[in-house]
Amino acid sequence: MKTILYFLIMGVSALTYAQPDVLWEINLGGSDSEFSYANTATADGGVVVVGRSSSSDGDVTNNQGNSDVWVVKLDAQGEIDWQHAYGGSDFEFCYAITQTSDGGFILGGSSSSNDGDISGNNGGKDGILLKLDSDGNLEWQQSYGGSLSEDINAVQQTSDGGYIFAATTTSSDGDVTENAGEIDFWIVKTNAIGTIEWQQTYGGSENEYPYSIKETSEGGFIIAGNTASDDGDVTFNHGERDIWVLKLSETGTLEWQQTYGGTADDQSLSLLITPDEGYILAGYSESNNGDVGGNFGDFDFWVLRFSDDGTILWEQNYGGSDEDRVASIVALPNGNYAVSGLSFSNDGNVSGNNGERDFWVLEIDSEGALQWQESYGGSGIDVATDIVLTSDNGIVISGSSNSTDGDISNNLGGHDFWVLKLEGILNVADESKETVFVYPNPADTFITFNTDEIEEATIFNALGEIVKVMVISENKAIDVSTLSGGWYVVEVKDSSGQKEYLKFLKR
Repeated sequence: MKTILYFLIMGVSALTYAQPDVLWEINLGGSDSEFSYANTATADGGVVVVGRSSSSDGDVTNNQGNSDVWVVKLDAQGEIDWQHAYGGSDFEFCYAITQTSDGGFILGGSSSSNDGDISGNNGGKDGILLKLDSDGNLEWQQSYGGSLSEDINAVQQTSDGGYIFAATTTSSDGDVTENAGEIDFWIVKTNAIGTIEWQQTYGGSENEYPYSIKETSEGGFIIAGNTASDDGDVTFNHGERDIWVLKLSETGTLEWQQTYGGTADDQSLSLLITPDEGYILAGYSESNNGDVGGNFGDFDFWVLRFSDDGTILWEQNYGGSDEDRVASIVALPNGNYAVSGLSFSNDGNVSGNNGERDFWVLEIDSEGALQWQESYGGSGIDVATDIVLTSDNGIVISGSSNSTDGDISNNLGGHDFWVLKLEGILNVADESKETVFVYPNPADTFITFNTDEIEEATIFNALGEIVKVMVISENKAIDVSTLSGGWYVVEVKDSSGQKEYLKFLKR
C-alpha cells in the first residue's frame, strides 16, 4: 500500500500544463458599471465572483442605492446559478471572498451605509463582513471600524472556525484602539459569528495597505501589502513604497517583518504559502535595484519566493516596456504557479495585446521560469483582478472590462464583470476517470468533497503513512490546518465500501 501511495503522490510531478485554450468567457452586469475584485472556486467546478454594481437591470436585481456588493455564482460551464446584491442607500464595495467549511462564503469589503442590509456603522466608511450560505443568502453581517475610514481587503476562515481579516484604517477610536499615522494595517480576528476576539494595528507615520492574509500551519498569520513608512513598525524602506510582509503569532504579536523592493515604487497584491512552509509573493515593481534584479520598463510583474524567516530565495520580473501590474497568483497541480494581472505592453515577455489594458496571464515554474503567457481582452480597458484553480482543474480569471470587441463577446453597458475559464490540460491518464473531487485543491485549512456519499476518509502522507482518519457526517469538511505543506492522498470510502484515491496539495 505504501509503495502504491508513494507513486500516486510522486506522480504529481508528471502533471503539466500546456498553454490552455479558453473554454468560455462571459460578461456579467447591467446598463451601468460593475467592477469585479475577487473570486473563489466551488466544488462543482464553478466559481463565485464578487465586486460592486451600480446597475438595477440586466443580470443585476435588487440594487439598494449607489453601488452595492454584487455576488454571482457561475457553474462549470459559465452559466449563472444565482446572483445577489447586498447593501444600503450609500456605497458598498466587496474586495474579498473565501468559501467556508459549511459550504457557504465569507465576503469582506466596505460600506458607508447604515440601512438596508448594513447595520452598525461606526462612522464614515467601515469594513464589513457578509456571511452567506451556499445559495448566496445572507446569514449575518458585521461592520467594523471607527469614525474615519476602513476597508477589508482580505479575509480567511481560520482553523478554529472563526475569521481573520486584513483591512486599512485611518481611525483611532471605535473598534480601532491605535493608529500609528495616516493609513495602517488593521488585522482583526473574530469568532464564527464575526465578534472581535482581538485586533491590532501595524504601521508607521506614512501609509500602509494590506492585500493578502493567510493562516500558517502553526496557527499564526502571514500578511503582505505595502508601506511608505520608515519608522514605527517598519524598520527599513528602500524608497517610495515597498512591499511589506508581517509574520504574526496566533494572538497578533509581531514576530518579524520585512520590506522588499528598490528605490522606486514596489507593491504586493497576493501571497501564497508554499509546500516547504515558505512563501511566494506576487506584486509589481518599477524598481531596477535593491531587491529587484531587473526591469523591462515602467511597472513589471514582480514575483519573489522567500523562506519562513523572510529571506529571499529567488525573484523575477515579467513584462514589457509599458505598464504591467500583478493582481493574483495561484498554485497549480504540477507545482507551478499561474499569475494574472493587467498589461499595456506588447513586447518583452508580453505578446498579443488587444489594445489598451488587457488581462495578462502567465505560468511560471517553482523557480520562476516563464512557461507560457497570453493576453486576453479587446480594444478597451480589461483589468484582471483574481485567478483561481477550479475543482475540475480549470483556471478561472475574473476582472472587469468595457471592451466590445476582441475576446469580449457581449458588453452589457459601461464596465462589466468579465470572467473567462481556461482549460487545464493534465498528462495523467486516470484523472478524467475521477468522479469524486477533493476541494479546495490546493487547500489551506480544510478539504471537502463534491458528493454526499462518502462515509469515511483516510489521509496518507508521501511515505504512505496514515496521518488522519475521519468518519464523514453531515459536515463533509475535514480540518487539514495542522498538516505540513505538501502533497497528500485521501482514500475515500462510500457506504458500499468502494474506495477512490484523490490527490490534494496542502499549502
